[in-house]
Amino acid sequence: MKIFLEFWLLINKRMKAEFNTRKSAMVILDDIYHNESTDYVEVCKWHNGEGWDISISDKTTFSLHYTEFKAIKKLIKMLDNEENFKLDV
Repeated sequence: MKIFLEFWLLINKRMKAEFNTRKSAMVILDDIYHNESTDYVEVCKWHNGEGWDISISDKTTFSLHYTEFKAIKKLIKMLDNEENFKLDV
């Protein structure tokens, strides 16, 4: 127990708490697909500005780096363009 306590004290001497604020935005989903007033999407920007934490109606929370976001946007655009192309034919 003594070794654990000494190790814990050594680690905690090096740790420094940092307090900061994060920007966030939230929207209530009240369309025909989300008829509960508790459905929402909240996005919190990381303090370092490199990504976001995204919460969806207390069901799902995930983190997304900026490059992952760019890749998802590109893939969605590709799928949308493919659907539009098929509709035009």
